[in-house]
Amino acid sequence: MSHECVIVPSPSSDWQRVSQLVGLARSVSGKLFRKHILTRGNLIHPATGENICIDDDFVDTMKANFTSGVCPIVQVPLANDKNEHVESPAANLGEVVGVEDDPTTGKLYALVDARKDADNFGKTYLGASAFFHLNYPDTKTGDLVGPTLLHVAVTNRPYVTDLDGYEAVAAAAEPFTDPAVMELSGQSLEGNVPRSLEEVLAELKTDHDVDVDGLRTELATAQEKVTTSTADTTLAEQIAATLKSTGTEVKLTNSAEVSSADLVSAVAELAQNNVALSSARDGDADRIQALERRNTETEIDGYISEGRIVPAKREVFLSMAMDHREMFEQVLPTEPIVALGHEQGQSPSGTEHRERELDVDAEVARLAASLNGS
Repeated sequence: MSHECVIVPSPSSDWQRVSQLVGLARSVSGKLFRKHILTRGNLIHPATGENICIDDDFVDTMKANFTSGVCPIVQVPLANDKNEHVESPAANLGEVVGVEDDPTTGKLYALVDARKDADNFGKTYLGASAFFHLNYPDTKTGDLVGPTLLHVAVTNRPYVTDLDGYEAVAAAAEPFTDPAVMELSGQSLEGNVPRSLEEVLAELKTDHDVDVDGLRTELATAQEKVTTSTADTTLAEQIAATLKSTGTEVKLTNSAEVSSADLVSAVAELAQNNVALSSARDGDADRIQALERRNTETEIDGYISEGRIVPAKREVFLSMAMDHREMFEQVLPTEPIVALGHEQGQSPSGTEHRERELDVDAEVARLAASLNGS
């Protein structure tokens, strides 16, 4: 066979299949895409027109050669303006880091690590062409090792039009990839896999209606409510303890905590007790005031009987004695100011009564003679 290399173009499609990734042969530093490059069956050589049998042996050999690194760098160049395959490092967009086989469909995939213009893959970069050698010489041993993948070129005008397009995936070896980003409610996320927290949050909110920031705010609000509720409960317990210390009974709805209803009942009970106590105190004050008035009246009446207070001024001196005691004591005369007859002894009877009557008659006569003489 004169032509040892085969270029297999690829179109774009909307294939969306979820499968398990095989181990990657190389590390991933960009965005990872799965690209369908071959299908088992007959392939017409684009230059010679010969049939190439893509069977299990062909696929297994190509995978083994890739894994062993017979071609150490399998790059992903961008086709030039003439849609030609080039291998200039300046045209390279990334690297093939894995080869995956799906025996159920007979398809072979290249795992493309897009390190340049990664956002264009599957958008403006729609297709790809596999470039492989049918019997590649191993430079370390000189042996011909069979089908070997040399590069996968990005092109939008493919030779073959029945291959699937780019599918964004998450590399199992990528340290920044969170498995939670891969699946949401059992479905794989479509499009480019975010590499930053901001991109993840934006994609969840835009594509899946999951507002993480909003959920965080709701969580913070709920936590604040729980904290406030705990503080209120503690305050209620402290108030209840204080009420109990004053002798006010606090009846709890349960033994574990003090409810708002418990606290309200206790405060209401305390208020009622205060009202009753105030009423009792008011009654005692009235009784004390009445007793003080009676004592003062007795005192004023005594001063009247002594002639130190004129009977007509009784109420004036009584009020002064009760409300302005110091002033009362200053104005109260120390000596009688009214001459009053004063009799001592018991009511006369018998002889003593007659003697008293005689004395009275004599006194009257004496007073009459005195008046006549004057």
